Amino acid sequence: MIHGYAPKMKNGTEIEIIEVNPFNTRKPVNIYRLEILNKEFKKQIKTGKGDLFFLKIEEKIKEIYLEPGNVRIDFPDSAIVEMRVTGNKSAMEYIEFLRNWKEQPVYNRTRDIQNIWLETGNEVKKAKYDSAKAVFDEYRLNFIIKRIIEKPASYINSALFYSIMNLLPQKQITESYQKLNKGAQRNKYGRYIKFNIDSLFVNGIAPDFVQSDTSGNPVKLKDFFGKYLLVDFWASWCVPCRAENPNLIRAIEKFGQHNFTILSVSLDSKRDVWVDAIKDDKLVWTQISDLKGWDNWIFRKYALLEVPSNFLLGPDGKILAKDLRGKELLDTLERLLK
Repeated sequence: MIHGYAPKMKNGTEIEIIEVNPFNTRKPVNIYRLEILNKEFKKQIKTGKGDLFFLKIEEKIKEIYLEPGNVRIDFPDSAIVEMRVTGNKSAMEYIEFLRNWKEQPVYNRTRDIQNIWLETGNEVKKAKYDSAKAVFDEYRLNFIIKRIIEKPASYINSALFYSIMNLLPQKQITESYQKLNKGAQRNKYGRYIKFNIDSLFVNGIAPDFVQSDTSGNPVKLKDFFGKYLLVDFWASWCVPCRAENPNLIRAIEKFGQHNFTILSVSLDSKRDVWVDAIKDDKLVWTQISDLKGWDNWIFRKYALLEVPSNFLLGPDGKILAKDLRGKELLDTLERLLK
């Protein structure tokens, strides 16, 4: 149960508590709406141990971690940034973590350099941005791992670990997940990490899907089992994707008669643009899309953040490799199909 006090906010002010969905960051699991009446608000909310929510008032948003039990939220003034949370261990642990992280000298030094380039778009500063980001990421990685080791009982460890997954090799992710406490393993981010380990890492079985081709016919992933298959994620507007297409053509020309094919999933939103790009690039293999852009259901199910991306599957649907491009793709296929 959430019980809050907002003595300086107007009656009727709406508060949204948005339940984050790690499987599709663009679509929340649920949105709870509360109204401030007589300086108070309350709502029963269903949550796991240490699940992430966003608290939103008008256009102002703040993160909050929740777990079963009673939590009190106080707004001492009309600024959401001054929000105080008590009675909820996960929420208080995250506030402490964030405060400690922002106190680190490297946080401000590297963030300032990154923001200069992001705000100006000056390409001359991009090298400094890349260098600063590398330092920032390495320090953040070590800071979070150290925190998880020091506080093994914390439920928010799964969400913190999720935020650095892209910086770690698969083996270390699997080993670190096994060290999380049961509550952290079973909350939303814990289940998401486990899904990645079981279904999206090399040696996992690729999740099944169905989506329509350019003629509107449903295409199933399982239709391709029995062959080596490159599941390729791209879009007509993606310059690196279009630059990679000639390499895919070479792969299909060289190995198409040797139990290999390609299935491309597009993040396009306009059918005519998508189809024109297929024709212009002379792509002869199966193409599918739901024309929902970044919200493409398969793209979200495969927990991807960017295109181009790809998965090489064996005849049994097992993931053999990820993000193979150019010569590396051809060499891998040569080794598998020789």
